[in-house]
Amino acid sequence: TRWVVAAIAGGVAAWVVAGARDAKQRRAIDKRTEAIALWAEMLRDAIGTARGVEGVLVATAATAPLPIRTEVQRMARRLQHESLDSVLDDLADDLDHPIGDLVVTALRLTSTAGGRQVRDVLANLAVAAYAEAESRRRIEVARERPRSAMRYTAIIIGGFVTLLVIFSRRYLEPYHSALGQVVLVFVGFYWTAGFWWMQRMGRVSPVERFLAPDSIPNGDGAPA
Repeated sequence: TRWVVAAIAGGVAAWVVAGARDAKQRRAIDKRTEAIALWAEMLRDAIGTARGVEGVLVATAATAPLPIRTEVQRMARRLQHESLDSVLDDLADDLDHPIGDLVVTALRLTSTAGGRQVRDVLANLAVAAYAEAESRRRIEVARERPRSAMRYTAIIIGGFVTLLVIFSRRYLEPYHSALGQVVLVFVGFYWTAGFWWMQRMGRVSPVERFLAPDSIPNGDGAPA
């Protein structure tokens, strides 16, 4: 079409679509949440035995749920030559999940609280994680209809404009002028704002981790 504004708008649209969180990524988050819940149940059943917390962590590493098995097995290998506190700190960062932070905190309690109390905490964390994953699935089902409507609207508009470009070029001739390109800027802005707003409304804000590091070290090893 030789429309500069249309080319820029198409590039922006492709960038937005490529950077959007798709359904596959959302399902991966749900699977990770359920995996942490299942691992919490495994720890609950094993805590309080003669093996101690280190032995329990090593024993559950081989059968940990697949979405977090790599992180748990890395932790188990490090336990052979590092202290439990440092290993748990890095495990929380590897899991990168609010429920994972709570599980790590519960494991720290084993040094000061009895096994019964820790088992109760882990059981409650597993229930909370399952509930979180279930609520996210319900939210996704509820929001799928407006997302589908947005996709169908974009397809219909794109197809209609394509047909006009192919079969009715005279109808689009005003856009070849400078004034037409200015008008197209406003049209593209309103459509982009509308689609961005719909995507914003459908986005789930993640819960912040409370064990996340407060600062990032710089090149000298000091906090930035």
